[in-house]
Parts: sequence; C-alpha cells; structure tokens
Amino acid sequence: MTFDPVYEQLVRDLRRAYKEARKHKANTGSCIRCSIEGEVEIDELARTVLDGSYAMRPSICFLVDVPVIREVIAADFRDRIIHHYLFNYLNTQLERELIEDCYSCREGKGTGYGVDRLEHHIRSCSLNYTREAWALQLDISGYFMSIDRWKLYTMAMDLMVRIGNQRNAEGQLLKDLPKHRIVEQLLATVILYDPMANCEIRDWKGLFAHLPKNKSLRFAPEGIGLPIGNLTSQMFSNLYMNCFDQWVKRYLKVKHYGRYVDDSFYISTDKEWLLSLVPQIDAYLQKNLGLHLNLQKTKLTEIHQGVTFLGVHLKPFRRYLKTESLQRMRQRAREMTAVSAASLERESVRQLLLSKANSMLGMLNNTKSYNLRKELFPGYPMYRIAYGTRGMRKFRVRSEY
Repeated sequence: MTFDPVYEQLVRDLRRAYKEARKHKANTGSCIRCSIEGEVEIDELARTVLDGSYAMRPSICFLVDVPVIREVIAADFRDRIIHHYLFNYLNTQLERELIEDCYSCREGKGTGYGVDRLEHHIRSCSLNYTREAWALQLDISGYFMSIDRWKLYTMAMDLMVRIGNQRNAEGQLLKDLPKHRIVEQLLATVILYDPMANCEIRDWKGLFAHLPKNKSLRFAPEGIGLPIGNLTSQMFSNLYMNCFDQWVKRYLKVKHYGRYVDDSFYISTDKEWLLSLVPQIDAYLQKNLGLHLNLQKTKLTEIHQGVTFLGVHLKPFRRYLKTESLQRMRQRAREMTAVSAASLERESVRQLLLSKANSMLGMLNNTKSYNLRKELFPGYPMYRIAYGTRGMRKFRVRSEY
C-alpha cells in the first residue's frame, strides 16, 4: 500500500476537526450517524475532498424564539467537520487582522468582554464620569440575511493570498503546499453554497408565520445571506465587517468604538459629531457591503442615563441585567427548580441543568448580583448535583456524580 502524505495529513486534520465539531453535539442525529463508523466517514470525507467531489449535504432549518424569533440553519455534522477544518486554517491569520474591539465569536472575548470594553471606553471618554459624554448605538438590519456571498468569497480569497505569502517552519511558502490549495477549493464550496437547497424545514411551534421576511433566507435574493448557526458563518461575519471596522477607526477616527456582530457603539463628548456619523456609516455600508442600518434602533444616550449593550445596562459605577433578560432568567430558574428527583438520576438531565445554570451565572457575573444569584438557585435541585463556588460564580459537579 503506497503512502500518500497529502491524504495522511488531511485525515489527521479532519480527525482534529471531528473532535472539535463533536463537542456539545454528541446527541444530534447526524453526529450519531457519523460517529458509528467515525474512521470510515473521515476516510470517505478525505477522499471526496481530494478528488474534488465533496458537496454540502442538506441542512435543517428551524426557529428559536428566545430572546427574539430567529431562523437557524444547522448544517449536517459531516459538513461541520469541514467548517472546523477551515476555521483552524483561517482563523489565526484573521485574528491578527481584526481590531481589538470586535468581540463576537472570538476566543477570550465575547459578551462579557464586550461589556467590559464599553465601560472602559465610557470611563476613558468621560474622564471617569466627570464630564458629559454620549453613546451612539447602531444596528444593521437583517445582517446575516444581507451578506453578499460573492463579496465574502472575494474577501476570503484575499485573506488566503495573505496567508499564502507566509512561510512555514521549513521555509516553504504556504501557497505552495497542498493544504493551502485544498482550503481554497473548499472555501468556494462552503461560501457559495445555497443553504436553502433541499433544506429540511422544521416548524414545531408554528413560528414561521411570525418571522419577518428580512429575517429569513427563504426570501433572500440569490447569492445573498449566510446561515445562522454555522461556525464558518460566525468567522466569516467578522471577516465581512473587518473593512468597516478599519474604516471607522482609520477614516472616521472614532477612538471609542466597539462592535458585536451587527450591534456597535460610538462614544464621544461631541453629540453633534456622533449624529453626523450616522449618514456616513449608512452610505458606506450600502455602497461597500450591501447592508443597511436599522434606523429605528438607532440610539443616542447621555451616559449618565445608562447604556444597554449585550443584555447589560451600564450606569455610572454599577451594572444591571437587562429587564427582559432577568425575566427570562427567572422563568428558566423556575423550570429548573421543578425538575423531579427521578429525572435527576439521568446523566443527560444533570448535564443540561448544570450547563443552563452556569450559562445564567456567566451573564450575571458581569453584574453586581450576588443576592440575585442566591435568589435564582434556592437549593433544589442544583445543590443536590452540584455546589456553588465562592461568590456563586459557577456551579461544579459533586464528586458522587
């Protein structure tokens, strides 16, 4: 049997991607089917990639209604492996190019980091709340549903050029290596694929009738829109908006700026200057990215009145959880408290309770809310299977479980 180094390297990379894709997805149907004969699946996937016959499988489309109705398109698990493979190759270079104040879907960042940075910018601009300052908040209308896939593909190819001009430890140009050409080939397949092609629609709650058309890929023009729910969509959304972030920082020279996906803030002591940015930003987005601001969600707030961002309401020297988020959290806590003792005997139920509780604490850790944390978890059933760490910042599983 001949040894093919390109095939062997691809299989190793796909095994790594498989392990990453499997995290938190082990109970999904497509993951179980792929896991039954994992090595056979990876071998077949590697061979289809190398011979150019790899094609995306139909996705599953469904809606979530918390916090708002949103369309999610979940790729088949086999395609998720490819998504992780692409992410592992592209993201290191992309991370170098993104600005510090892009928070979404980045390791070490996220919503908590975004709230911390907003507070930093507010304090810096207002000299620690000693002078008047204003916060402008903008939102892009139907962001994921408006992304031009061909423009995105062009940006991805430009990124590949920059990666390809680098050298590995042996001094070889990356663009001369087989892996680089494989990634280029897969990018065209993944980015330009129509996510609604043969997509399975699952409408368990009858929510599709209440979904606005600009929030659904079913009504998007040809070649427009990325599916919410894929790892690559999160990475590509940052790539797509990077030119805008650079323009805001370098051309508009906004010192105090940050963005999480389609929500952005701009802090300044000059109220009129902030207002003058809105038409400039809207014009840039329309001309260069095919996006539009949702002017109904444009907010200009004096910072002493409080600024709400990523579910947290910031006021001078204190933070509160957004009212709607708190209501949902209390409802979820009531549902968790109602779990029966018999259900707790099941490992899947315990893991679900633990993940939900720590998710809630993750949001509350951004606020001064010790008493609220004690209120949400009065004792049963969480304290039967886990214990709260000091300050109730996280639950850990008890040793008997």
